[in-house]
Amino acid sequence: LASPTAAQEAVTLDELSVAGAGGDPNRAAPNGLNLRTPDRTASRLGLTPLETPASLDIVSGETARLRGQDTIAEAVTQDATGITTIAAPGNGNGAFTSRGFAGPNSIQQLYDGTRFYVGANTVTFPFDTWNVERIEVLRGPSSVLYGDGAIGGVINVVPKKPVFVPINAARAVVGTDGVARLAFDSGGGIGQAEFGDTFAYRLNVSGNRAEGWIRPEGDFRNLAVSAALLFRPSADLAFTLSHDLGYQEPARYWGTPLVEGRIPDLIRFNNYNVRDAKITWADNWTQLKTEWSPSADITIRNTAYRLTSRRHWLDVEQYSYNRGTGLVDRGDYLEIYHSQEQVGDRLDATFRGSLFGLPNQFVAGFDVNHIDFRHTNNFYFDQT
Repeated sequence: LASPTAAQEAVTLDELSVAGAGGDPNRAAPNGLNLRTPDRTASRLGLTPLETPASLDIVSGETARLRGQDTIAEAVTQDATGITTIAAPGNGNGAFTSRGFAGPNSIQQLYDGTRFYVGANTVTFPFDTWNVERIEVLRGPSSVLYGDGAIGGVINVVPKKPVFVPINAARAVVGTDGVARLAFDSGGGIGQAEFGDTFAYRLNVSGNRAEGWIRPEGDFRNLAVSAALLFRPSADLAFTLSHDLGYQEPARYWGTPLVEGRIPDLIRFNNYNVRDAKITWADNWTQLKTEWSPSADITIRNTAYRLTSRRHWLDVEQYSYNRGTGLVDRGDYLEIYHSQEQVGDRLDATFRGSLFGLPNQFVAGFDVNHIDFRHTNNFYFDQT
């Protein structure tokens, strides 16, 4: 018999890296590479990264929170490989680059597998990591799975799901520059049936604010709410109704003008936007998911959804140093409204069996949606 020490020494680094998060094999582990965690971004078959012939990372939401990564952009760029952010107030702080491709029309973003079609190159949701179970990052051409707008890759943010085991957690943070964060997470089972629990819920609320390091108008605040109710009338049928809300007032800062090719220390913390500048983004995602397994070899999933986004910009976005006057000229006095609604339904069916004596899985499905997008602005009346 080998001693415990010898047994520990026999464990290889690879075995440690692919170890799951004990208990639920579908849950992303906060440590390791999650190479054995099932994924539905790189394939519709629930394969693991070890089984997928693609460049894929699975980042646990717990990993992001332990590392102090409070935004999706921070978690993706710091924990996944080869992804860079090009976030700005004009694109909703939700744009990335990968393998030479840039922007939301090249790097597609999903929320729990649902795609929000991008209007005016702007993505504002999701943004907070508090309610995230994991983030799946697929690099390289993904158009065969998701159509146009995925040539550089796909980022799928998977939120926390309803649980039957009670869970309650909270977080409070204070920091420099007026940083304050408050969040809580609650979940558990409701009701009993012969086969087990019937109802389960999950509620996550996260609020953040800061004064910022730019004065004035360098402060920001946001609120993210995620609520889901699971109804399981039988062991092979489940319905999940969820609603996610995001509200943001980001920092109204567009950069500092260069003076003779550099930023003097005297103005490096100045904000040249107008004092009554406004930027607000409000997103609402309502989804009804159904999963039915009439047999061990067949699984049918359907998602019906309605997504809305309301955005408003009122500010001055261009600043340049005037050598003649020694002052800063300001231009692009803009007011912009976005009003977008997307209603759709997505269905897929998985069939498991054998083909020529080998195990085989086959998936077929469709996605149908209708989009209304209204873009209102004063672009033709701008003055300096």
